Amino acid sequence: MSDIQLLADSTTLVLNGHLFEDFIDGDYVNLTFPNAVTSRNRSIRGLNIQKRSDSQVVDVQFTIPKYSDDDTWMNTQKNQDVPVIFSGSVKENYIKNGIEMTTTYTLEGGSITEQPVDQRNNIDGNQEMQYTIQFNKGRRV
Repeated sequence: MSDIQLLADSTTLVLNGHLFEDFIDGDYVNLTFPNAVTSRNRSIRGLNIQKRSDSQVVDVQFTIPKYSDDDTWMNTQKNQDVPVIFSGSVKENYIKNGIEMTTTYTLEGGSITEQPVDQRNNIDGNQEMQYTIQFNKGRRV
């Protein structure tokens, strides 16, 4: 049996060399793989299974404070005349059986696919920006 400790505030996001340092507490980085890993074609006498060419497409969504340095950087990238192509990584540190370890997702061929969500909270007055970047290739290494 393994003893695994996940460390709070241990997730990092780096895009095009920019290290994100100001996530909203409790809401860091979400990685969603929208496509299946394999396709299956079935017939009465057989089954054909193949890996899909789009199986590594990943949507990366993150929420940062509006007007923060990270938001300013993302807004600048979004407003370029030519779409910015992103590459980078998401890393998480943890301890397994007393040994510090890191899991890493590498990200390639990304672009902002949706307008950011401009969130406002009428209780706390917090203003958040939620960005989504779709990457052509995301892999956990």
